[in-house]
Amino acid sequence: MKKIAFLLSCILLLSGPLLAQDPSRVYNEFQHRMQMTLTRLTGNNTLPVYTPQFVLADVNIDTTSPRRFFNFSGDLSGRYVEVMSMVEDPAIQTNLQQLVKQLITYQRPDGRFGNAELVFTEDKIGGEHMALLWGNGRLLVGLMQYYKIHKDPQVLQTAQRLGDFITNVYGICSTPAVAKRLEGMMAQGIICFTQCIEGMVMLSQYASDPKYATIAGKMYKVLGPRGNQHTHGYLSTLRGVLMLYDYDQDKTHLNFVKNAYDDLVQSEDYTPFGGVREYFGHMAVDRDEGCSTADFVRLSFDLYRETGNKEYLRKGEFGLLNALYFNQYYTGDFGHHILNETGSSPDFLHASWWCCTMHGLRAMYEIKQHYLAEENTAGVHINLYLETSYHGRSIDYELRKMKPAEKLQQYSIKVTRLQAGIGAVYLRMPEWATEARLWINEKSTPIASQDGYLKLPKLAAADVIKIGFGYKVNIQTPDGRSLDLAQLSTSPVTGYLHYGPWLLGADDKEDPTFTAEPNENIVYIHPAGQAVSVNGVYNIRYKHAGFPSNMESRLRPVSALTFDKHGYLMTKLVFAAGEGKNTAPQAASMLAPFDPRKEAVEKKHND
Repeated sequence: MKKIAFLLSCILLLSGPLLAQDPSRVYNEFQHRMQMTLTRLTGNNTLPVYTPQFVLADVNIDTTSPRRFFNFSGDLSGRYVEVMSMVEDPAIQTNLQQLVKQLITYQRPDGRFGNAELVFTEDKIGGEHMALLWGNGRLLVGLMQYYKIHKDPQVLQTAQRLGDFITNVYGICSTPAVAKRLEGMMAQGIICFTQCIEGMVMLSQYASDPKYATIAGKMYKVLGPRGNQHTHGYLSTLRGVLMLYDYDQDKTHLNFVKNAYDDLVQSEDYTPFGGVREYFGHMAVDRDEGCSTADFVRLSFDLYRETGNKEYLRKGEFGLLNALYFNQYYTGDFGHHILNETGSSPDFLHASWWCCTMHGLRAMYEIKQHYLAEENTAGVHINLYLETSYHGRSIDYELRKMKPAEKLQQYSIKVTRLQAGIGAVYLRMPEWATEARLWINEKSTPIASQDGYLKLPKLAAADVIKIGFGYKVNIQTPDGRSLDLAQLSTSPVTGYLHYGPWLLGADDKEDPTFTAEPNENIVYIHPAGQAVSVNGVYNIRYKHAGFPSNMESRLRPVSALTFDKHGYLMTKLVFAAGEGKNTAPQAASMLAPFDPRKEAVEKKHND
């Protein structure tokens, strides 16, 4: 028996992200999720393994035994180089340097990577040309992110030759005839060309040569409206245009992005999860995509940076905690999930190891490094309550989620370094909170509010801040209304339950009785609301649509499905005020069989 127990313990240790621990028990969800994906990219417990040969198979192409999407040359390899450049691990950086040295040897004489036989003329350009441009654009971003960290002159020269290739094909790819021919080609459409803007702007910035940004400023004019396009390429293009604004401060670029963003979030292409589908326009395959979700979240935060408008910050946070968290699989991969009218359907593992796995982690690094807090002459503003460490110019801290207490979700912020003279430290009062209480070193402290932030008293290194928030509970209707609990009546209303920062749902892993057909159940919510619980779980009573009943269940954050392998999920529910009284004593579910000891309690409740 001891030998069996030892073997089982070894399996658990070696299984890595396949047995990802539910962060509701460790209270460091953001960092936990990042580590899941980093382990996926650097470990060997999940297939395919990211060996150098595997990573470089889209630039060192073997057509006799190809890797998937090799014709999108530079797509996987560029994304891998981009995200791994951001990992603060000397061993990883040493391995990455060797990989990049090998990668740049596969550049073609005209500057491209991939198929050297593709001829770029107006009459020949088609899907395969766009596939190559897509991959080369992603690779250019990867090379520039690597150069930003390592300052390798050979890499910069390689990137400049690649930028020159893109410049040379610009005139051909931007003609009306080509744009017309590429209509409806989705992931091989014009977005493959316009998404090159991001890398071209980075190249101008780090090579101190404005010619690449000049071409980038012309490229997005052929993007066109959302229509039936691939959302990842469209949103990557918008991020590139916003980077162009940051580079040259031409407000034409900023206004273009703001208008496109506003148009998107007011449309049906913006999902209740706070993200987007894989394709605009409700195509035949109605599913999300990790890359597109990551792009939308990054674009939201980037617009906040450029405008200071907190609505962008709110949408970025909501998309991160719901759409992006939900998109992640228990393996650490990001990918696709089938969406439906009421939520999401179970399906096979749509782990997109060729793109989404890296792009999702890339977004999380961006958020950790640039959006957890803002530091300027006005002081330090902590914006996001994400469980991780922050290392800034003037302050370092560790943030952890604590167990709820006194009906408040509490967070601990331990200051580990504080530079003298930094000014005040502020905590964001989030839109999803109804109240806040503050403790400094376990001592209750009055709160001063200022412009949506809570101003802290003067701090010192080693101080521990504890902030507790009451969760706001509201129902978002499909037509865009927000209903407080007090607005509910006995007349049922359809909508989505938001509990603090979380979108909640009913899923068959938690309660298959709830999701069993017919599942147009009425969820009863008492106007007094519920006490906050671990990771936003919300206790409910409901009447099942199929039989007389007075059931108990729980609604959970949609993000929890990462750790339950994404079963059937319902987020669009029917709500009514009340306690769910019913004459039938059935309060059990398939997961909680009837217990005679509860009979007296149930009878008393129903009476």
